[in-house]
Amino acid sequence: MDDNETVETPVKNTTLSNHQGEFPHWLTQKQETNLNKETLQTNFIANISHDIRTPLSGLVGMSESLLQEIQAGTFDTASITAGLEIVKNSATEIAALLNEVLEATIERENPAQHSKFDLLLFLKKLKHLEYASAYSKGLFFELLIDERLPQFIEGDKKKCHRILLNLLGNAIKFTKKGGVTFSAHLVAQTQEAATIEFKIVDTGIGIPEDMQELVFDEFFRLSPSYKGDYKGLGLGLTQVKKLVHQLGGKVALESHPNQGTTVFVELTFKKVRSTNKEIASPVIHKDLNKNLHVLFIEDDLIIKTITEHLLKAKGLQFKSFTNATSAFECFTSETFDLVLTDIGLPDFSGIELTNRMRAWEKQNHRQAIPIVGVSAHTQEAALVAECQIAGMNGVYLKPFTADKLSEVITKFTL
Repeated sequence: MDDNETVETPVKNTTLSNHQGEFPHWLTQKQETNLNKETLQTNFIANISHDIRTPLSGLVGMSESLLQEIQAGTFDTASITAGLEIVKNSATEIAALLNEVLEATIERENPAQHSKFDLLLFLKKLKHLEYASAYSKGLFFELLIDERLPQFIEGDKKKCHRILLNLLGNAIKFTKKGGVTFSAHLVAQTQEAATIEFKIVDTGIGIPEDMQELVFDEFFRLSPSYKGDYKGLGLGLTQVKKLVHQLGGKVALESHPNQGTTVFVELTFKKVRSTNKEIASPVIHKDLNKNLHVLFIEDDLIIKTITEHLLKAKGLQFKSFTNATSAFECFTSETFDLVLTDIGLPDFSGIELTNRMRAWEKQNHRQAIPIVGVSAHTQEAALVAECQIAGMNGVYLKPFTADKLSEVITKFTL
């Protein structure tokens, strides 16, 4: 077997997790640290300044270089492709950093969003998401699944996904050789619920004993940004701890410098007996129907241009507008298969536009077509609820990536 090959192994409980001695101390209370909050915040400002300036410099510098080549007529396909790859990677890195900050600055606890899902499929998808990162570093990445785990459970899938994806990403980031083992095993169960321990074991740099109580504190990093050792703002594990506690779970770690780290997360889920096809079957994305007619409304010219390029690249027919008034007039005079609308528009909002569209459909005995909102404020539960009440079928973060746009179109038109 190849050293990089991913393994999925159903195993007996005794081979999966049989802790010797006492279970590691649960991190359920605020830790005393030898670094005060002011120092941590100062370090955070220095780190974020460095981490954002670096990709931003690449983004601006390469954009200027590409424009100069085009204006001078000295460009070729290879140089343009390479330059655009740098622009894309730099922008992606900035977006990831900003998302990390935005998630950390939401002080209120988002209400739990329980759903039924296939646990085994959920774990395998997590593995596939992180496998490429491990493979690119020459690391092994194995998934171990306790055969006693219930296949179908109910819980906050989104928060659980964020917790485990964050921990897996960290394990791969801080491991230079060896690899990562991701396991899930049943701790306890009743007829109604199952308590599951997720364990991420890496062979990475480890954490010094005097710093192990700090790693879940806001802004903490093992090394400053300017050293260039590892990327990130020191907010990920803070979010993990908050999310785990919101779900009523526990999180702990064991670590030894130059040997690796093990993180334990314990969560309880409701057991689901039904094997409803909607829960069990993964979504299959079919080829997009080139005859689809899309109405797109966005007043930000940059985002509008980007989305138009994506729609063109997918071969779709579309009409685009920068205001709700013109879009509504077009909606009532032509036939569309899907509406994509910004929420904040200059004349009246995307929510009001949706209200008018739904009212017009009802008055004219037309079938309701899917209306999807796009916004930079998708984490605001009140806004999302208002959109749903108005009649939107979904609300997504803007701007769309090519994959996300395909996912949305497939979901609402097939």
